[in-house]
Amino acid sequence: MSLANTVGRLAAKYPGRVPVIVSGAPFTKTRFLCPGHLTVGMFLNQVRQYVDDVRPTDALFVLTNRELLPCVSATLMQLYTQHATDEDPVLRLHVCVEHAFGVTT
Repeated sequence: MSLANTVGRLAAKYPGRVPVIVSGAPFTKTRFLCPGHLTVGMFLNQVRQYVDDVRPTDALFVLTNRELLPCVSATLMQLYTQHATDEDPVLRLHVCVEHAFGVTT
C-alpha cells in the first residue's frame, strides 16, 4: 500500500488530524497523527518524550524542508497545507537537539 493511500485512509478515519514524520534526532517513535490545532511549540513539548537521551537543559528546534524554522505559534495544519504535496502527503519535520541554557558538558 502506498503512502498516499495510507494517508488518505487515515484522513477519512481521523478528520482534522495531520500525519507527521519526524527525523533528525534519535527517536523511539517517528510517525505521529496529531490534531491540526496543535501548535509547533506544543508539538515539540509532546515529541520531547520520544527523543532518546534528551536532558531538561537541551533545546529542541524544528525545521520544515530541512531549511525553514517555523513560528512556534503556527499550527500543524497550517504547516501541512503549506508543505505537504500530492506526491508526499505528510508533514515532514526535522528536529534538532542543541545543548543550551549555559550548561557545559
